[in-house]
Amino acid sequence: MMQELEMVAQACFEELRDAYDEAFERLRREVRIMNSSNPEGTPLAFDDSARKVAQAERAYRQSRDDLADFIIDRQPRVAAAASNC
Repeated sequence: MMQELEMVAQACFEELRDAYDEAFERLRREVRIMNSSNPEGTPLAFDDSARKVAQAERAYRQSRDDLADFIIDRQPRVAAAASNC
């Protein structure tokens, strides 16, 4: 039973880590695209790039927070200390 729980926890961790890695790569790609865009291009194109960067940043931060919450919840000492606050 304990081994099954650890396997489920490992699968959850891997899923969260994959989501984090994908969100980071998306953010990096969108920033690169925005930075390489022609500064003399249309303001609408720049606004669209900036919007995509903002969306990617929100997704990255959410995936980072989800992963951190999962890791913290798996730490007995931290979880116990946090519940005493």
